[in-house]
Amino acid sequence: MVDGSDHPQLEPFDRLNGDLSLDRIGDQFREAMVQLPRINEKLKLMEAALNRAAEGGAEQEGVPDGSYSYIPIDACQFLDCLFDLETALSADSDYADPDLPHRRVDFVEAGCGPGRNVMLAQSTDRFEFRRVHGFDISPEVIDWGRKVFRLGDTIEVGDCNTFDFSEWDVVYFYRPFADPDKQTEFEDRLVKTLRTGAYVIGCGNLSLHDDRRLLCKDEVGQLYKKLR
Repeated sequence: MVDGSDHPQLEPFDRLNGDLSLDRIGDQFREAMVQLPRINEKLKLMEAALNRAAEGGAEQEGVPDGSYSYIPIDACQFLDCLFDLETALSADSDYADPDLPHRRVDFVEAGCGPGRNVMLAQSTDRFEFRRVHGFDISPEVIDWGRKVFRLGDTIEVGDCNTFDFSEWDVVYFYRPFADPDKQTEFEDRLVKTLRTGAYVIGCGNLSLHDDRRLLCKDEVGQLYKKLR
């Protein structure tokens, strides 16, 4: 039996005696408590490796004034955004599907850098994505991402201020502009060109919470659905 004496959460199990099924559940719970820290460490190592790969070879030249060079969001935070999105889509009648939690959606990341998030979203069947895509204004990081993550045409060179968002169900971004005015202008154009019913995940957004065209779908003000 795995020793779980260091975990106060296990005290209720220790007070229960004589029930074989409860003993078995207690053993499984103890095993899980031992494994969780190891799993967490593995995730941290995976994130560190991905970040090194993403940052290790691409010098970002030609980034316009007022724009950020690529800054990778914490991988776990990105996955939390996807879980929040899945919860919202599963409860949204506009995305109902007879066989799936929700119909499969098309997902694009604006300012994707070398495509780490695109790779993560593309490599799991946990989420119902029909198509995953990304674009970035820097040709150097797109070329690097195609080499490192083997993403091919899944990522492309593109500009937040000219990209056509109208065909996408979900648009994700992590604050592509350092200049607040340019960031706000981008957010306004994005919402304006989104189709009604589409979702936007705006990490570090400046104006989405005040936009009456949108309905907030999470508790932290990052996930929105376009109403009109």
